[in-house]
Amino acid sequence: MWDPEGLVWPPLAECQQVHLSHTTVWRWFQEAGRKANKVENRYGELWQSGIWVADSTLSKVKGKYVAVLGVADAVSRVVFEIVRIAAESEEEVLKKFARLRGMGVNTKLIRGLVSDGAEAYRLLIEGVMKRTVHQRCVFHLWRNMGPSIRSLKAIKGEEAAEDFKRAVRAVWDARGYEEAKGALGVLVEEWSGEQLVAPALVVIEASFEEAVAHLKGGVPGMPRTSNVVEWLWQGYKRRLRIMGQLMSDRGQGSFDGVWTLHASFNRYQKRKERKRRVNNPGHCPLEMAGEEVRELSWMDALAI
Repeated sequence: MWDPEGLVWPPLAECQQVHLSHTTVWRWFQEAGRKANKVENRYGELWQSGIWVADSTLSKVKGKYVAVLGVADAVSRVVFEIVRIAAESEEEVLKKFARLRGMGVNTKLIRGLVSDGAEAYRLLIEGVMKRTVHQRCVFHLWRNMGPSIRSLKAIKGEEAAEDFKRAVRAVWDARGYEEAKGALGVLVEEWSGEQLVAPALVVIEASFEEAVAHLKGGVPGMPRTSNVVEWLWQGYKRRLRIMGQLMSDRGQGSFDGVWTLHASFNRYQKRKERKRRVNNPGHCPLEMAGEEVRELSWMDALAI
């Protein structure tokens, strides 16, 4: 049971059962979403790193898939906004970035942007945000390698595929810029004659400078992936799958508003991983940005 005040609850057998219609709960949820979307300057007092991560996913409204943009602070991991976009275009993304000013996000602070490399972000940085360093998300780059690696494995065998992955990993997992540059030269020299991985090599060479931007030292604290937003989408899409679909644009706006707030209150796991390091175990993004959250939740923030 949710018991932030440490109250002593009676045994369940002694509690009076209350039956709620699902439409009643949804109505409460929509009211909470509208309240969440009205909060202005919500991030004005928060520490902001000036490094953003941005990525988009799909939501389903009345049987049609629509694009949704997520923007977060790469260091504190506070989710600034989840918002529907007409298309992942330069103009549309810029418009949504500009909305953040009304929420107290200091857009003048931005020094780095981590993205999946979509054309909209590249054009935005080249045309408007010229002082911003663009970091290509390595997680998304690895996804682009999938077809080439599968083809190599099917025709040349698993050992050849593993050798190619090791060579690519030496580039993207390098500890310094010069090391990455040297590994790129080795990769191209060893694999340039293999037609099965030719498309992958084109991507690796074309994206090299942006893929290793975090190694150049221009923006301290720049991450190598957009995993903040990837983590955000995991829970978001899981919830949407359970719901099936949303039935109105207004309903989606309310859902996105609540989920944005929920994500910033959501604590990271405390348990230890043998293979993967868990950052800031037991803390939520708002605490990592300097807020004293204690036992409060997104429901407290919306006075539910």
